[in-house]
Amino acid sequence: MSGLVLGSAVLAGPAGAAEPLPEALSRRIAALMAASDVPGLGFGQIRGGKPISAAAFGFADRGRRLPATPDTAFLISSISKVVTGTALMQLRDRRLFALDDPVGPHLDFPAENPRHPGPITFRQVLTHTSSISDGGYEGFGVDGDPKIPLRDFLTGYLSPGGRWFSPGKSYLDAGPGQQWSYSNVAFALAGYLAERIGGGSLKRQSARNIFGPLRMAPAAWSLADLGGAPRATPYVGQNGKLTPRAPIGYPDWPAGLLRTSPRALTRFLAAHAAGGSLEGATVLRTDTVAEMADLKPFPDADGHTHFQGLSWEGGEKGKVVWKSGGDPGSHTLMAFDPATGNGAVVLTNRSPNKALQNDMQELIREAMA
Repeated sequence: MSGLVLGSAVLAGPAGAAEPLPEALSRRIAALMAASDVPGLGFGQIRGGKPISAAAFGFADRGRRLPATPDTAFLISSISKVVTGTALMQLRDRRLFALDDPVGPHLDFPAENPRHPGPITFRQVLTHTSSISDGGYEGFGVDGDPKIPLRDFLTGYLSPGGRWFSPGKSYLDAGPGQQWSYSNVAFALAGYLAERIGGGSLKRQSARNIFGPLRMAPAAWSLADLGGAPRATPYVGQNGKLTPRAPIGYPDWPAGLLRTSPRALTRFLAAHAAGGSLEGATVLRTDTVAEMADLKPFPDADGHTHFQGLSWEGGEKGKVVWKSGGDPGSHTLMAFDPATGNGAVVLTNRSPNKALQNDMQELIREAMA
């Protein structure tokens, strides 16, 4: 593929984008990649709720010198939670449940904090206030697609007598609604709830109701479903340098295992920034999109305040909403300003570090300005 060499980065032309990527952003991306040794980076930009650019720098596979493109599938990690939240809220839009309903009647196994008997609600699951804890979540990562089915994982982790159940680790000391505590397991439960209520797998529902209407391709929850689509090789730090590793999988896949491209994810972000619709396809009601992005303050165990929406996060009510992600070989961020509809997506195929996180945040701020 032809491309413009910018330092150590190769910019793959944003084919199909409405506008070329501004030179200043291109050079900032090249500097970011050089500073944190990023093999490949995907970028997308929206303005006024419309996707205006999609680009890729560097390499999907550095060893084979395969360039990243706007259509390379990256693991987006915890950004996946917004997709899972969107799928669940689509069912709410159909009035199949209300946010403050208890989730228990929709499950086929018990999921209740043993120290605080009482219901866990949909709203609590989507705002990390359900009292479901990741305290016992260790050792579940595997190479390739997960080996444990979603329901087996959830019953084993959340239900008394389950293989991985621990009253002190599966749930917090605080009860539902009392405390913010980030929980991948809770978002795995959100995905399972979507399956129970929607009458089909989350994979099929999201393909039919999100990926298809928004023309998001590639987009898949498993390597098997991704098929032969080009994907980014993950890289992790080892002995002072980056080394390729096998793709990671884990049983709580609705919380972080979606793989999609910079171009496709930019279209998803644009739909949220535009009030739930893109190019004639509607995936959510406008008031539902606003509800998801409405940040509310929640205290954590140390008394710090977290501004949390339904899947989305942020630093302050009424400001930019964002979602980040990180896994071995993946560091990602997307954000938009509900007031302007401006936003951006950054996807990388290397493990997180603080300097890269800061640079990604600055890049998105510049893109939204």
